[in-house]
Amino acid sequence: MAAAGRRLRGTSLPVVVGHSDWEPPNLAWTGPVITAVYDWDSITVLPEAAVAGLAAAVHPVVEDGPGATVEATAAFLAAYAAARGSAWTVLEAQAAWAAGLWVLSHNAEGEAVDGIDGPATRHLLSELDDRCTRAAVSAPRPGERGPSGPKAESAEEPTCGG
Repeated sequence: MAAAGRRLRGTSLPVVVGHSDWEPPNLAWTGPVITAVYDWDSITVLPEAAVAGLAAAVHPVVEDGPGATVEATAAFLAAYAAARGSAWTVLEAQAAWAAGLWVLSHNAEGEAVDGIDGPATRHLLSELDDRCTRAAVSAPRPGERGPSGPKAESAEEPTCGG
């Protein structure tokens, strides 16, 4: 989703080096503790909130699963903020939700390329307005699409209802 990518590109938040593909196959666990992270070709330089937002949106994904619900994403972000010892600022929260929206859009786009209306697409569409509101971005109209990704250049994106 171009609007989410613009939100991430336009932030002045400090950046960190992080991992951008927090789906379960890329993680090793010992009980409730992550003990290793794999797939380091997914390294990224983004604001900490965006890295957390990517993880929050996809951490429960298993084999072609749809992604985290809005409630599970919010719980992950709240737990992350508690663990780091400080609440998210408004801009950080928007960046976290924009990053999650971007990765869920990316997964839905993959289904579209494959010519299917799969679980990632249905999941994203069912929560699109809520996620866009939390990310402070406008949602695209059904059937319209533009360039996606944090680095994509895009023209003005259409908004819901207008």
